[in-house]
Amino acid sequence: MFATWCPPCKEQMSELIDIQSRFSSDDVVILSVDTDLTETLSQIRDFKEDYPAAKWTFARSTMDFNTFFPASSIPTLFILDRDGRRAGTHVGLTSADRLAFEMSELI
Repeated sequence: MFATWCPPCKEQMSELIDIQSRFSSDDVVILSVDTDLTETLSQIRDFKEDYPAAKWTFARSTMDFNTFFPASSIPTLFILDRDGRRAGTHVGLTSADRLAFEMSELI
């Protein structure tokens, strides 16, 4: 969960790019969801273009999505297992090493 105007979210992008390089797309799927309902798809596209190494999907949140994945602060990262169950949550900037450790235990 992120917003295009959020400085820690921008920092988180490099950690997610690192995660993307460590795991195959069969094992880890990254989805970045903009929680600011006022931001446009164009703003989200422009944000993604600032990070050409980010090869995953970016989307805009909806009220329904926020109900299932509430983020009190951004960035917020949800780790889901292969069955779609929440296996971890991180609020704030989180290192690739910490995320990789948790993800490795799920693969």
